[in-house]
Amino acid sequence: METSPHLKALSQYRKFLERGHLDACISDQYLSRYHTFSLALNFLKVFKSRPTIIELGTSRSFVDGMYPGCNESDSQWWEPENPEKWDWGAGLFSHVAAAELEDRLPIIHTVDISEEHIRRSKIINERWKHLINFHVSDSVQFLKTFEGKADLIYLDTGDMTPIGEACELQLAEAQIVVARADAILKPCSLILIDDVRNKAAPAQGYPPLGKSCWAIPHLLEAGFRIVMDEYQTLLMRSHW
Repeated sequence: METSPHLKALSQYRKFLERGHLDACISDQYLSRYHTFSLALNFLKVFKSRPTIIELGTSRSFVDGMYPGCNESDSQWWEPENPEKWDWGAGLFSHVAAAELEDRLPIIHTVDISEEHIRRSKIINERWKHLINFHVSDSVQFLKTFEGKADLIYLDTGDMTPIGEACELQLAEAQIVVARADAILKPCSLILIDDVRNKAAPAQGYPPLGKSCWAIPHLLEAGFRIVMDEYQTLLMRSHW
């Protein structure tokens, strides 16, 4: 699958997203974040006016894991003009979404329980601060109290190691999304889930779907349908 020619910002980052994918995925049979990002963002760009996005789990490292300074707090490690060193192993979704959807004036909410991670995210996303709202909050509590309706919710909370707590957290998030679907989701809204086929899950004895081993079945049972199933899984709410 090729990206839409309209997704110019995403195309610029393709090689970095592909590189990060090679280190994380359980198999080269699955496509990288580039492809699921492309499908999701193109959908928002074509069919949604001023889309609202909720990102659960913010960007927290100034550099990729292959470089010194990964997950460190000193902002000297952030080089805004050197995307080669950015943390593409994590995907940088809010940054990519803001860059790609800038002309649609998206309303982006990025949520993290760590005040320090939000501080770093503000530095990483300085260029897009007019489009991004930063929230220090537990993700489940944020979903329970969010007032508004989202076009896309991006699930990326929890660490891959150890994975057990992340599985429980993502299920709790999915349960709130299902319970409050009419209140917080617009028609034909999307759920994009990161790290579904990360190699860290089977290495710890967990089944396929990684952190999403319980969340995805719950969403499917509630009527969401899979649109794309690769390293990430993209689902759509199939009823209005």
